[in-house]
Amino acid sequence: MTFETSVVARPGTIEEVPMSLKGKNIMIVEDVISNFQLLVAYLSPLGANIIHEAFGLPAIETLKRRNDINLILMDLLLPDIHGLEVAKKIREFDNEVPIIAQTAFAMYNDKKNCIDAGCDDYIAKPIRRNDFLEIITKYC
Repeated sequence: MTFETSVVARPGTIEEVPMSLKGKNIMIVEDVISNFQLLVAYLSPLGANIIHEAFGLPAIETLKRRNDINLILMDLLLPDIHGLEVAKKIREFDNEVPIIAQTAFAMYNDKKNCIDAGCDDYIAKPIRRNDFLEIITKYC
């Protein structure tokens, strides 16, 4: 199921954050609603448009239909297909959109595996706000 929302910041919050994502479309591929809500909470003050996919295969189809997605936040453990497989499939038709992998299983080789699969970067859960914003800043 695809869920799309325009994240609306509270008055005065965008100016307090050193960057703005107003007009940027970010797809969050995450099946755990609390993890999704955390990312939305981090992105809210920045004004991003959020596209949510809970499964990997529909995320691929959404990206094929849309050419306006600026960034993908990819969970690795999805119910239907591993996030690294999703990244590989995306790279078969789109080499431009940045993909940031996110996982709770932070092992030594995980970052290398993510990069090898086509992800541009990696962030370990639990995701800390400052680390998250630093990575987002690199790609937006």
